[in-house]
Amino acid sequence: MQITQLWAQSLVAIFGGLACELLHWYSLSRKPSGAARFAHRPVYWITTLGMILLAGAMPLLYLQGTSTALLGFHLGAATPILLSGETIAYSLEEEVRMLTILPEPVATVVAVAAFTGARAKSVDSFGTATTAKPSK
Repeated sequence: MQITQLWAQSLVAIFGGLACELLHWYSLSRKPSGAARFAHRPVYWITTLGMILLAGAMPLLYLQGTSTALLGFHLGAATPILLSGETIAYSLEEEVRMLTILPEPVATVVAVAAFTGARAKSVDSFGTATTAKPSK
């Protein structure tokens, strides 16, 4: 489904952010006293609401014009990851230094991952391509 109006894109992103928070609550509920530790803390609920609202703001920053509903939903769900410091970023100099040290085909896989922004799970799938023997 194509969405052309910015308010609708933001609303879909809010649903994505809400889905992410629900998944977080689900994983907390599976841990002993996981959800109970946070359920009565106003700061936690304010932070949760803030993340959901930030998810709605992401289309303003990333999208221009028409987009699919799925893209808006994923953008909203990815907001905590986009805003967290959980990813490791290297400077260009550090990446070039790594590439000069690493042997092939590892250097090629690292270069593709570094310069395309590929995530760890995507890089895992590169292994099948690098270990395959070329056909004659």
